[in-house]
Amino acid sequence: MTWNPFDWTAGPFLSFYLAIAAIVFVWGFSLRSMIGPAAQANRELSVLELAYLAGGARRIGDAVLLSLTSGNGASITPRGDTITVTDQTPLASLVGRSTHLPFQPSMTRQQFQTAVTPIVERVQGRLQQFGYCPTADQMTSFRMAVLPFVVLLVVFGMTKVMIGAERHHPVGFLVCLLFLTAFAGFVLAKHPTRTRSGKDALRSYQASHARAARAPLDHELLLAVALSGAIVLSDTAYAPVYAASRTMNSGGDGGGGCGGGGGGCGGCS
Repeated sequence: MTWNPFDWTAGPFLSFYLAIAAIVFVWGFSLRSMIGPAAQANRELSVLELAYLAGGARRIGDAVLLSLTSGNGASITPRGDTITVTDQTPLASLVGRSTHLPFQPSMTRQQFQTAVTPIVERVQGRLQQFGYCPTADQMTSFRMAVLPFVVLLVVFGMTKVMIGAERHHPVGFLVCLLFLTAFAGFVLAKHPTRTRSGKDALRSYQASHARAARAPLDHELLLAVALSGAIVLSDTAYAPVYAASRTMNSGGDGGGGCGGGGGGCGGCS
């Protein structure tokens, strides 16, 4: 067998491509999980800060919605498809100041999430100051270190696709792998919610509040939602909050498959 991989047959080339891809992405996601230094000392975090660390912006939305409904400031239809906010006063104790968020009448859960963006941004900024959430500079540094290898991998595969197509060999499977590589690169480049120290802080809170996160009392529901998600509300009087949260999972996604290209094991030489 020649040393030139572009002259290899499908089996050896695909094995080589998959091995390189595994190395690149295992290294990349490992590096992503290590963004930022380890925690030196855990800081006191608010419910909203814990919610962001545990579940990102959507978890903050769930916590805000629970705060409003428990304070009689909002109502939700049983199916969770419509949210009506009538009074923002209950948010003052949660946020630490009076708020005037741009809530629309009869919102969907997604519209509600958009309206609480100012709270999300404020929480994210505070966590960045603590070193618990990656900053723009940290993400730029990470992407500059890792993404060039993903690009090279895609270019390597595309070159083989063009050579295989010119030689009238099936390239469908390799094209599928290229799409998967590009998607994995997109996921790798996404902004994570936590740095390494943020993960340490969250683990500490989850360990010290394990019972409340798993089987909360009424006054612990907000903390439980922050740590475990709205699913803890499923058998409570606030089940509509969970129903509303679940509506954000609905909606078509229409992922397209890897058809065409003659099917076969792509990139034959």
